[in-house]
Amino acid sequence: MNISSHTIDFLLTAKWDATVVLRFFRKVIQHHSEPA
Repeated sequence: MNISSHTIDFLLTAKWDATVVLRFFRKVIQHHSEPA
């Protein structure tokens, strides 16, 4: 493998992680947005 392949893998992983984190926070906010 070369440098560019590692960079592409890293960028794809970073994007996937960001998507998962955003999805998680949306669920948390929707679940807890109503006053208790």
